Amino acid sequence: MAAIALALLLLQAIYLGMIALSAYATYRYLIYIPVLMQGLNINLVTLLLIVAPPAAGATTTFFLFKPLLVRKPKQPEVLELDESVSPTLYAFVRRLCKVLGAPMPSRIEIDLQANASARLRKGWVSLITSDLSLRIGLPLAAGLTVRQFAGVLAHEFGHFTQRAGMRLYFLVESIRYWFARVAYERDQWDEALEEWKRDGGWRTKIILGVASGTVYVSRAVLRGLFHAGNWISAWFSRQMEFDADRNQAALVGADTVGDVLVRITELSGSTQSAWETVERGWGKRRLADDFAEVVRYRDAQWSDEGKQDLSHSVFAEVTERGSTHPSARDRVENVRGMEGIVPESAIHIAELPAEVLFDDFASVCRRATQTQYRMTVGEKLEEAVVLTATDFIEERRHDDRRSEALASTFHGLTMPSRWFRLAAGSLDGEKITVYLTDEDQSAQYWKLLEESVNRNSGLEFVRAGGKIDAHSFWLSSADKNDVEVEAAQSRTALAKETERLRSHYKDYVYLISQEPGELREAYAAISEAQDRLLELRFDWVAAGVMQRNSPHLPEGGVNIIAEMEQRVTKRCVNILDYLSRVPFPALDSVEPHDTLQAYVLGGADASAMAAAELGERILARADMAAELFLAELCARSRDERAASSATAPPALPSGRAV
Repeated sequence: MAAIALALLLLQAIYLGMIALSAYATYRYLIYIPVLMQGLNINLVTLLLIVAPPAAGATTTFFLFKPLLVRKPKQPEVLELDESVSPTLYAFVRRLCKVLGAPMPSRIEIDLQANASARLRKGWVSLITSDLSLRIGLPLAAGLTVRQFAGVLAHEFGHFTQRAGMRLYFLVESIRYWFARVAYERDQWDEALEEWKRDGGWRTKIILGVASGTVYVSRAVLRGLFHAGNWISAWFSRQMEFDADRNQAALVGADTVGDVLVRITELSGSTQSAWETVERGWGKRRLADDFAEVVRYRDAQWSDEGKQDLSHSVFAEVTERGSTHPSARDRVENVRGMEGIVPESAIHIAELPAEVLFDDFASVCRRATQTQYRMTVGEKLEEAVVLTATDFIEERRHDDRRSEALASTFHGLTMPSRWFRLAAGSLDGEKITVYLTDEDQSAQYWKLLEESVNRNSGLEFVRAGGKIDAHSFWLSSADKNDVEVEAAQSRTALAKETERLRSHYKDYVYLISQEPGELREAYAAISEAQDRLLELRFDWVAAGVMQRNSPHLPEGGVNIIAEMEQRVTKRCVNILDYLSRVPFPALDSVEPHDTLQAYVLGGADASAMAAAELGERILARADMAAELFLAELCARSRDERAASSATAPPALPSGRAV
């Protein structure tokens, strides 16, 4: 521990020495300038040679020193679990601490991660006061047994007993944070330096180019020190983990340590999947009131084969030099042969779900879920409908059914609803062509779309009298004529690629449900609006570029921006009028609407919305509607095939087989 502390203090001394050396060298050069000028013929070149070094030195000194002046961002508050809310858990923790000889945490915190941690609650102050906090991720309580959960807590209490180790590790992490900030952090000063270098005259570019070079070299050195600190601290962290693992094994046994390592990996995957599920729900402004239930839903989808593969992969991992935690294999080997002290008489309790330790687990989860939502989306939470976890999961089951059907039908394609149409007429030939590949055959479409949207924005900006950086708009030149030619070329290439995809996948119309009705009519209608939505996207993006860069347009671009917003509004009104005539189909787990226009607006008042906001809403929700309808058509087709004979091919209108 002493050697590690000395090594890290030495790295910090090198960092401070670099600041001092840069400042001193700049100072010595400045006082030497009068002597230097006596022997020189002063002209523009020699003046630049004289000015550039001190400018570079001062800039380097400032950029090395500024991370120490900026305060560390305040960490979001974590929800504290009061003893009056969960007295059973507090009693359990108190008993474990007594058995293991660990200090009782001053408070217990909860969050929604599949993890637990021990920390100095008040940072630097806690170095003296020993104010410790225990943080418990509720997915652990939702997915572990009491025995496994007790082992996780015993591991954290093992850290509590590492009194000197925890304090040293806190210092180690603080020093690493300094190095990370000085080596990697970029802020408005860095952006300003780049902007001055890019927009300034050739003299300014020379001086700032030298300054940027010295800053880059100094940061490269510090990145090396940062990685050296990482290796040192990672080794120490691994030793702390080994020691805490022995504390865990002493309580619950070595076999449980291995089981917990695999189970936490499963729960981490389930938690990540649950967050993705919640994020998809947030896109529709529908959320679950209990995140732990969503984790359980995703966790139940692990197959036995998947669990076995995961277990093999967990124990196949090796410990990397920069890893803060040892590999599972090394950790199990470290505690091999250790037996726990849980008596046989307590087995019936040890195998209960860990949530029994919380007096009202569902209430605690709902409160933690609400807190997390508030921290993540803030006031926008008022826009969402918070459902019971049961209702939310039911909606997601329908979403999963549709997503899986869409993915299995349009294998490897990204959002085919942007260009796929229900072609009219009968099928030509005797076969349906289906493409199975791991590559996204629409990748070129998305590349051309991004290119053409960017080039169109650059063209509109140039036409408005502004100057552009050609590279930022995917252009080879900022000349107006060149911009017009390249923008037109991209548009043409995009149109050709769209037609290629439509022709390439035209047979897929027979792989989706042929059942007539509002669903098929709704998808046909919104796919007919694809070109109108594309034109809205071009204008909406261009208007946003002009709005954000209005100071670089003649007279602030007031008139041209107003004209662009009017164009966006006109396109929005045209699309909404078209969608108002399309009935919205009744779908499971989807809130009913009278028309497709009502769904796209989502309850908003179009007349009260600014052009940018209205355009964004229409584009986003039209995409959602198109994807929803196409996915449901694929899901119904799959349901029809599942209901038919396993040996018979799916029946198609023409009588042909796939």
